[in-house]
Amino acid sequence: MVETPLAESFFEARAKEMLLFTYDVYMDVVRLHRYIPSAREPRLLRLPNYKLWFPKFFYPAQSGLPSVIRSEGDEVWGIGWRASTAELPRFKGKLVMPNRYHMIDVRLTDRGSDKIAGVTYEITQPDFPESKPSKSKLESIIALGTSLGLPDGYLEKLGALETLPDIDWDDAEGAEGKETAEN
Repeated sequence: MVETPLAESFFEARAKEMLLFTYDVYMDVVRLHRYIPSAREPRLLRLPNYKLWFPKFFYPAQSGLPSVIRSEGDEVWGIGWRASTAELPRFKGKLVMPNRYHMIDVRLTDRGSDKIAGVTYEITQPDFPESKPSKSKLESIIALGTSLGLPDGYLEKLGALETLPDIDWDDAEGAEGKETAEN
């Protein structure tokens, strides 16, 4: 079979884009567009045989960072985005600093049973024991998931996760001052 310019252009175009699966704050198009302006065609997708966990504590956010991990029978719901592979290094740069995430190939499904190839991100070196999300971090992911139509059962499962206590910095500073004054 002789390749035609049409066939070549089709395969070249496919190699220049990917399907990025997001499961956390990057389900939000505004946040994702900071790093991947070409992200388009949001699609509700499921990552079977994985679960959402928060394996690495991130001090500035006072929360565990979200990631996915293989877990037979579990699932992670999120949004798949068509995006330019040329913009992926900028997004990866954000995720990797400082040496946090790496990209993995995954097999996704839609609400039916169509299987779709894509990429997502996972924590490179988890903490042991693993961390937990802050209450505010988990609530923001659930609120975003609700607005995007993630399944209610999945959102309820997320809502049942154990969280770290949120720190009230005003109270923390006040308590510190009282302790110093008492000594």
